[in-house]
Amino acid sequence: MGHNFHRNLPLYPKWKKVIRLLEEGAGIPEIAAATIDASREGVEELIKDRCSIYALWLLTQIPSAASSEDFPQRLQQLNLPVSEDPNLFDIMGAFSKAVDTYVEEKGEPSDFVEMVQMSAVESLTDIAGGDSPTLFQETTSKIQDRLKEYDSAEHFRDLAREFFGRLVNRYMDTFLSTELPNHVGENKRFANISEYTQFSESLYAYSRSASRKVEEFAGNWYSRTRFNGGITEKKAGDFLQEAMTMVTTELERGGPVGED
Repeated sequence: MGHNFHRNLPLYPKWKKVIRLLEEGAGIPEIAAATIDASREGVEELIKDRCSIYALWLLTQIPSAASSEDFPQRLQQLNLPVSEDPNLFDIMGAFSKAVDTYVEEKGEPSDFVEMVQMSAVESLTDIAGGDSPTLFQETTSKIQDRLKEYDSAEHFRDLAREFFGRLVNRYMDTFLSTELPNHVGENKRFANISEYTQFSESLYAYSRSASRKVEEFAGNWYSRTRFNGGITEKKAGDFLQEAMTMVTTELERGGPVGED
């Protein structure tokens, strides 16, 4: 994938505020709020990006595919190039390949679709087994059993929260990662790499907390949309827009978002 999202934020007054907050030792909520405010135009581009919408739509199809009698065949019908007995590594690789193929045929490489693609793969991997040491060796049937649990409003909301927490964190990190290294060293915001890493981990935890905002909405949306004709790319696009708006608006508030 390419990296064609041009970052001109250092030229903008709102981005200078982010830099000032970093220099002054401001907390995660303030920095997250300022970052979203400074990059709001990018959020608007992401939620309209055709390839990003496709990647999210494909993510919504995996739990449904796992509920079918022939899981591998259903994945193949979704243009995921898997064998008749795929493990999780095969499925995640096929998901990424399907998105890449879509980009090659119908869109353009962008930072946005990479963010959505990677967030989707990580979320699917997490719900399919988390930190299990044998995760990628488990049978197709076991992976299918785990994934099909999310073909319901009750569990899809958990997948949505995981996905949007990762996505919005990755979005903010895309911008912050160009500036944060300038604040590592003696008499700077981060005395060492360990403090820098701790900041990044705290930002991720904060993003996940903010993504709780989409849980109820996502569950209701999944149930209603499946009942009313199924999930189309157009409906997935509407979902992406509303959910991202909900999470970024929560982050822009700049205050506590509750315990994770």
